[in-house]
Amino acid sequence: MHRGGDASKTGESEAEVYKSYLLDLGIIEKDVIEESRSMNTWQNAQFTSDIIKTKSYDNIVLVTSGLHLQRSELYFFHFGVNTIPVRADYMEAKLSMVPLWYNFAVTDFAIHQWLGFYRYYFYKQMGWNPKRVNSGEA
Repeated sequence: MHRGGDASKTGESEAEVYKSYLLDLGIIEKDVIEESRSMNTWQNAQFTSDIIKTKSYDNIVLVTSGLHLQRSELYFFHFGVNTIPVRADYMEAKLSMVPLWYNFAVTDFAIHQWLGFYRYYFYKQMGWNPKRVNSGEA
C-alpha cells in the first residue's frame, strides 16, 4: 500500500510510480494494492484503512522516510491499522563549519513532522479528528 494521489501534478499518481519500483524490486503484483486518492499522509491512512477493512492481511508493512515514520504510524494507528514500520532512509544533519543546504532541508523536514504531531494532538483535543478506530478493528 502506498500513498496515492498526484499531489505534485505530474500526471502520474505516487501510487503508480511506487508500484513500478516495487515490481522492479521483485514484489509480486498481486501483493501491491494501490491507493490513488490521497493527497497527504492523513488521507492515505484513512483511505488505506478502508481498503484493509475489506480484506484479511497477515501483515501491513509501512515503508516511508525515517523522519516521516513515527507520524505515519500514528495516523495509521488512529484508523485502526497496526503496521510493521520500516524506514526507507535515515536523514541526519551533517557537521560542517559552514551552513549546508542539506542541514536546512533536514531541519525543515523535521519541523514539518513535529508540526504534524502537534496538529494531530491539537485536533484530537478540539474533537476535530474523525472518530478514532481501535487498533485491530480495521
